[in-house]
Amino acid sequence: LFNIVQFNNDVCNITATQQGVCYTATECVNKGGVPKTSCAAGFGTCCLFENSCYGVVDQQVAYFQNPKYPAVDGDPNYCTYSIKTKKCETEFRELFEICFLQVRNRDVCQVRLDLDKFETIGPSMTTLPFGQCSSDRMAIFGGRNQFGLSEGNLLCGDLTGQHLYIPIDNNAQQEEEIIRLFAMVGTSDSLTASADTSIKNYTWSIKITQIDCSIQHKLQAPSGCLQYHTSLVGSIETFNFNDIASPYPISMDYAICIQRQPGFCGVKLSTSTLGD
Repeated sequence: LFNIVQFNNDVCNITATQQGVCYTATECVNKGGVPKTSCAAGFGTCCLFENSCYGVVDQQVAYFQNPKYPAVDGDPNYCTYSIKTKKCETEFRELFEICFLQVRNRDVCQVRLDLDKFETIGPSMTTLPFGQCSSDRMAIFGGRNQFGLSEGNLLCGDLTGQHLYIPIDNNAQQEEEIIRLFAMVGTSDSLTASADTSIKNYTWSIKITQIDCSIQHKLQAPSGCLQYHTSLVGSIETFNFNDIASPYPISMDYAICIQRQPGFCGVKLSTSTLGD
């Protein structure tokens, strides 16, 4: 006599700051994850999905990290020689680190990127136009094209603690939407263009959350918001705020939204630190 137990593959908590997806231990390993804490009343395991260069992720929650994370990296060719390529574009293999994010659920209308750790060479102060990510850079391709970042949807500098939303056209006819994150870091060209050529190391850990808009997902942002703050108290900072050696990125044009909380009638904003 035995009972067959079924449970939903929901997002689960591994630690206070890390999440996974609830699977059986066998499913977790077969999907390329690492079993962590228990879930589903002990019948499942909270499966952690961490990917580095050339990785493919299609889970509700996953993490894209530099190859040596949590240590820093500095080798521009690290991915070519050390990471097994699942899917890559060969013409970029020696310079670019690539992560493919496949959106297969047609009810997913947004992808949220939480930059839990993100430190690269910042926007240029020595080459025109000032503020351009002309050295290290991470570019986002896919979604609804331009959505508020600088031209080319480039990220660079000290962005730890920032987040952003990528809108997905879930009415499109294609079977799946693919978002690509390209990182060009630590190359000889990037060091030559850097305002501070002594900065050679880079590190990042990006939490990727696919948001199902067929339900009232707590993280779903209003349309047009690049950032969405949902806490009662928090801080709003410009991109690259913590990097005093490089400027604010150029050509930014985006909306920061704040969730209205039940029982509250307004928002009070006060200046903590004001730069030039």
